Amino acid sequence: MGDIYQKGIVCIYLNTSDRNAYLSAYTALGQLSKTPVGDPTPRISTTTWYNLLHFFSQAWFHRMWMIQEFVFAESKPLLLFLGGHKGITETELRDGAWALFQQSSHILTVEEDYVLRSAVKQYMCLAEVKDRVKDGRECSFLTLLWTFRDRLASNPKDKIYSLLGLLKPGVDDDVVEDHPSSATLCNRGLAVSELIVDYGANVEDIYASLVKAVILGTDSLNVLCACQSPERFERSWVPDWTEPWSRFSLLTNSIGLVPPVLSKHKFNSSVGQKPVIEFAGDLRSLTVEGTLNSTVSVLGFRPPRCTDSYWIKDWFSNVEQKLKIQISLMYEEDLESVFEPFLLSVCATNTEEDGFIYSEALAEEYCLPFTGASSAWKEMVRTYHDGTLNEEEASNFMIDIRIAQMLDGRKVFIGENGHCGIVPDHTEEGDLICVLYGCDVPVVLRQELDHYTFIGECYVRGLMHGEAIRAVRQGTTTSNQFVII
Repeated sequence: MGDIYQKGIVCIYLNTSDRNAYLSAYTALGQLSKTPVGDPTPRISTTTWYNLLHFFSQAWFHRMWMIQEFVFAESKPLLLFLGGHKGITETELRDGAWALFQQSSHILTVEEDYVLRSAVKQYMCLAEVKDRVKDGRECSFLTLLWTFRDRLASNPKDKIYSLLGLLKPGVDDDVVEDHPSSATLCNRGLAVSELIVDYGANVEDIYASLVKAVILGTDSLNVLCACQSPERFERSWVPDWTEPWSRFSLLTNSIGLVPPVLSKHKFNSSVGQKPVIEFAGDLRSLTVEGTLNSTVSVLGFRPPRCTDSYWIKDWFSNVEQKLKIQISLMYEEDLESVFEPFLLSVCATNTEEDGFIYSEALAEEYCLPFTGASSAWKEMVRTYHDGTLNEEEASNFMIDIRIAQMLDGRKVFIGENGHCGIVPDHTEEGDLICVLYGCDVPVVLRQELDHYTFIGECYVRGLMHGEAIRAVRQGTTTSNQFVII
């Protein structure tokens, strides 16, 4: 199909019975496409806001299979409204969508505004992928999976197969020598020979083969961090790509479509240490190596409808004294000063010293909305976008927004040795905090009788930038082997 889209003229007909609604959206997008960045005009009427919401909610913007037809179209695609009565070029649509994303609506409800932003995000990410593919810039298969996870497909296998057409055949010079059969698809990090391409195969088996193909193609375990719920499949280490994002991924800066200023700030827990991994012959389990750094001792929950971060301070104040002492010893800080450094490290731009990732520029960044965002976070973003806060209030509010974003679907934890951070909400006391070789962030594992269950990625202050790996190299800690089922 890719060849057809490249050689043909792609016209997209969006059917609707309401001609006036599409004419209204067409006119608004045309005006917005000519609007300078940051200009609050043109004013958008109540009716037009809802027409734009309806337009970007069309199924075409949310389906997996339309990605190819958009990305590979060599001529500018023409979106035909109302059987050809009105059309808008790709350039006009892109410029209009970007301007719309920066508009603040007092007309739509918080939920409607978020639906619109998320829908525009779907289109903007699509446009970014097209630019990267066209220019030959880096855009790995894992980035495609990460970016389009929230899209819809009638067949769960098409969450994978619909993206294969974006790859260009060729042998990558960086194929891991230990895996000569892992000829990757050029510049995309996928050992395609390991992937089961068979509509008759079991979905979990296909997704398991994808994990192997991505790990061998990227020489990284980061794909495991797409696992959100260990009970989705029999294998806890296999992500279910039909499940939308329920949490803001800690690997957004490493894998997602983010501006260069953010991609420079990546977590690097394994500091280039290559994965040591072995797959069972039937792909029922995988064996990896890494460090065991802590055991979860206590967990904290954000109170319902809480919109500030000070509950964390109260929570730290009320933990057992022996844990406070362990935290103080771990981070060499005064017992009364635990809260602020922890808060800053969770909010920081992945270096713990460069300020806050949720800056004013990022408040408008289209990569940030995610499906599982809570109502409280959406309301906070609306308040921030409204522009009613003064400079000091906005600066403080950014911290609360960032904490709320990071804690959606997560809990605060303290380990028995004083490590603290945030973990998936299905983490339990007694679970293990580990750094796996080849993974950019720490993970939570649960020890069973003769194996481990993969719980998910986590943030641990003091383990995000290679500290565990350096301890192994210095001989102050040892490697462990984990058989994960």
